[in-house]
Amino acid sequence: MLFHKNKINVDVVKDIDVSSYYWCSSAKLVLVSGTGALETETMMEADDYYGHRFLSHIKLNGVPLVQKDSPSCPTCASMLATGYGINTVDCPEIRNIREKLNMSYVNLEHSIMDMAPLLGLLQSGLYVIADIEAYPTDGNGHFFWEVNDSFTDNPATAGILTEDYDYVNGIPAYLYPTQNTECFDENRVDYYIKKYEDYENAPRTIVYNYSEFVSLILDGHHKACAAAKLGKKVKCIAILPYSGIMYEREENINVPSTVLYSGIKIDYDNIQKKFQLKYMNRDTKTQYTKVNRLKTSLINRIWERCYHDSTKYYLEINELAEMVLWGANIIDFSDKEIELLFSKIDDEKLKTLRSLLLILSSNTDHRTKDIAFKCAKIDCYNLKATAFKVLNKIKDDPKIEEFFIDYIVEDNDKHSLLRMIASSYWD
Repeated sequence: MLFHKNKINVDVVKDIDVSSYYWCSSAKLVLVSGTGALETETMMEADDYYGHRFLSHIKLNGVPLVQKDSPSCPTCASMLATGYGINTVDCPEIRNIREKLNMSYVNLEHSIMDMAPLLGLLQSGLYVIADIEAYPTDGNGHFFWEVNDSFTDNPATAGILTEDYDYVNGIPAYLYPTQNTECFDENRVDYYIKKYEDYENAPRTIVYNYSEFVSLILDGHHKACAAAKLGKKVKCIAILPYSGIMYEREENINVPSTVLYSGIKIDYDNIQKKFQLKYMNRDTKTQYTKVNRLKTSLINRIWERCYHDSTKYYLEINELAEMVLWGANIIDFSDKEIELLFSKIDDEKLKTLRSLLLILSSNTDHRTKDIAFKCAKIDCYNLKATAFKVLNKIKDDPKIEEFFIDYIVEDNDKHSLLRMIASSYWD
């Protein structure tokens, strides 16, 4: 289907099967003929340790929204810094569709049609547009709008090596602000809290996946604040740009097999050849230009405790990676299947239980507390620590309070992580 608005063409190329992506309810591959007003400029610098670093700005109509300083290492974190603020950009395309973006969600196709002027700001090419859920945090225990203006390491900007040295990357799970905190309005948050009563159809926050697990908010900072106050995930429409190709070796030749759009994988052969040749050319190289480090002042607010403490409801990046690695096939485990995990426990079942517990907690499943108590009694430190953290998020519960009090009395080691988790329940 082709959406045509003001000479901007947005063509839905294909529907994507998202049944294996717990974080995504629907997705479409779209072809955008855009103006390139939203662009990334990158400069390569020599680095004594990494060999090279890459300093980049993502700009809208020439105004830097975010800065990134990245090492030439896929598992090493980049540093992020704020830009000048999307509120300083003269962008009628976003301004003119804001009313539509603030309405209740209908379906993804309807949202793509409403977003066509915004999508027209992209550089021409193929993108995945997806209806997803994200966390209103930076992935490292901080409220998403509580970042530093200066360059700061963010582990969520890189692929993650788990404790077992498995590699996880590419899920757009965390958010980064592009708006000045001076624009914050508590009345707007209250408005969206009411809208979030119909959670599945809540107005979507519009995000652009920028660096591995981190996405930039293009519209909807107050919607994300409302989700944080409610302890819910943020309903988002995510723009996922092309992020690479995987190859298979056939008869001594590297043959393209899978096209990557953030965490979504598409079979290369399922994309029309004209798009393969034009948009997935492996010889395409980044064009480097001069980029300066900017001093900015986007974050000028001390956040109320309800926002600062909201992060306890959400997974941090290492927990997310463990959940993703082991959780792909356990999202819909029945009570009977869960019960079987507690019999004849081995190493693989321990990992599955930990992932299951994170998934249940993330989805506020009613079984979370009982399963966490069972996991807390198993003699496995990692699983026990996860169970303690999950229980710590369930406040004002007499049974949990009694459990933690008993543990604090029994554990005399003041430096014990488990004791510290238990003691922080009343913070």
